[in-house]
Amino acid sequence: MLAAWFVVPAAQRESFSVVELIGVLLCAMLSIGWTSHIAARSPRLGVAVQLIVLAGASQVLILTFTSLKLGQAAGMLAAIAGAVLILTLWKKRDLGGRGLEAFLMSGMLLTLYAGVHSSDVKYPWMYLGLISAAPAAAAAMYLVPLKSDRLRVVLTGIAVIGVVGAAVAIAFLNQPTMDY
Repeated sequence: MLAAWFVVPAAQRESFSVVELIGVLLCAMLSIGWTSHIAARSPRLGVAVQLIVLAGASQVLILTFTSLKLGQAAGMLAAIAGAVLILTLWKKRDLGGRGLEAFLMSGMLLTLYAGVHSSDVKYPWMYLGLISAAPAAAAAMYLVPLKSDRLRVVLTGIAVIGVVGAAVAIAFLNQPTMDY
């Protein structure tokens, strides 16, 4: 997460604080750590969770932080995750690997962090926290004792879509109005 220093615009580096660094590291543990945990148990589900989280981050960046460039960067990462998901389903084995999850989720966190610093939105860390917590919500489904793996996949999908959907809905409702 030290790369966040290079993502933040130079004019805003003075506001780079230790508290923000701790927040980014906490978000990294929530997203990267739990995504790797899910992918170790089910590679297909791990990639699907990544795809939903990256697509949600793209929408939050576009709607709330009004940054089309950053939103497109997160969308590109979501497209990579989608291609890996299709290949994983097609070849019926893990094509992602543990390094890919960390790379994609780190890229998402860096774009969200740059979005936080490039806008004057109220409560920008709420969006970063919600998007980062989605993989942790998915991993919580593994704590619930279920006999059916199919039910676990459905509940995991509902948990991830719920958390990411809440972030996107809040972003849509709080979208800044443009004066033309």
